[in-house]
Amino acid sequence: MLEEGKISIRQATLLMVTTVLATAILFLPAISTRQALQDAWISTIIATTNGVLIALLVVTLMRRFPEQTLIQYSEDIMGKFIGKIIGLGYIWFFLSTNAIIVREFGDFMVAAFMPRTPLLVFNAMIVILAVMAVKNGLEPIGRMNEWLFILNSFILITIISISLFEVNLENLQPALEEGIIPALRGAYTPTSWFGEIITLGMIFPFITQPQRVYRAAVGAQLITGAFLLAGAIITIGIFGPELISHFKFPIIEVARLISLAEFFERIETLVMVIWVGGVFIKVSLFHYVTVMAAAQWFNLKDYRPLALPLGILNVILSIHLFEGVVDLVDFLSMTFPVYALSTFEVGIPALLLLTALIRRKGGINNASSQKSS
Repeated sequence: MLEEGKISIRQATLLMVTTVLATAILFLPAISTRQALQDAWISTIIATTNGVLIALLVVTLMRRFPEQTLIQYSEDIMGKFIGKIIGLGYIWFFLSTNAIIVREFGDFMVAAFMPRTPLLVFNAMIVILAVMAVKNGLEPIGRMNEWLFILNSFILITIISISLFEVNLENLQPALEEGIIPALRGAYTPTSWFGEIITLGMIFPFITQPQRVYRAAVGAQLITGAFLLAGAIITIGIFGPELISHFKFPIIEVARLISLAEFFERIETLVMVIWVGGVFIKVSLFHYVTVMAAAQWFNLKDYRPLALPLGILNVILSIHLFEGVVDLVDFLSMTFPVYALSTFEVGIPALLLLTALIRRKGGINNASSQKSS
């Protein structure tokens, strides 16, 4: 067993919430309003529903192989050769997605707070912290996230509550003026973010009370959706859809408005606290599943030696994948959902589950024979 630590079902739930919420809370309103305008809040509801369905698919697959990770049961289901190809694809998906997350972090810090600081400084800083966290194992990451989640939730709820005084509900109307199609388009990108629950496939064997994972996964998606829905309503209700679509980080503009209204001073620094803490956990989790996947793909006995070299590769990719914030947002809204959803978040899991059912792989009767290496 490469990982000796265990996390509780509560810690797993909160990790799944942080995985999506940490980055989506900043980007979702701007991206969704480009497609759905004032119906972006409806897009959020649709995306949450899609996220629940993806969670059910992923957990159904995982429950058939309770002692194996995604990398391991891919070979069990599809055979060694095809399974290795699928595993290599997931290593790239986890690595490249984490590089995107790191780039989101760096761009946000530079654009919103420290424009004179080189992007490399922020990207390297967050990855170094993630490498240290991964070397300590999954259990400390889960425990740390519990405390950060409480703090971040309190700050976010406070910002949303105070912002309610500035909301103009007319900015959310008329609902579905051009039909349901724009709202569906606006849900496409956030659905791909909800699909990041596929990371659960790499940590499932290390969760206590695995029989409760269905409830945990669905609960995580609903909690995340509730926060994102509140964020969408607040930002659109305050600024209107036309203005929101031109903002890089709408939640920052909300925080600055609160400061100008003299409720508090420097509220945007609280957003930075949420962002740094949440992204640290998200980058650490994605780095963990990348390193674990690579170690299992190479049949290594210890995953920790891969933490630093893959971390360096992560930093390099994060710097060179995009030219700037505009390029990053365009990629998130147009390119990432296409290959993420169709291949790694829905396509391959659905194929694996269907093949497992046809070939009668996994399941309760076979659980005792599925040992992780």
